[in-house]
Amino acid sequence: MKSDLKLLEDYVRNLLNTRLPDGLFYHGTGHTFRVYESASLYADLEGLTSKERSLLKVAALFHDTGFIKQYSHNEEIGVQ
Repeated sequence: MKSDLKLLEDYVRNLLNTRLPDGLFYHGTGHTFRVYESASLYADLEGLTSKERSLLKVAALFHDTGFIKQYSHNEEIGVQ
């Protein structure tokens, strides 16, 4: 059975792969998952708690999802 975080990874990967606008090259799926992996490494280095680690990973996954709706001022959309 997949963990909640793995299900979330799959959801965000699918969301970005299917809904990001054409021509948006930097803030694509690859970028999001590189940030996600970097966040995981920093969490290890900083000795974050399990809860802090989960929150950081979720934030990393969603940090550019606002681009599916608009380019400018997309940060709040990603937070939602």
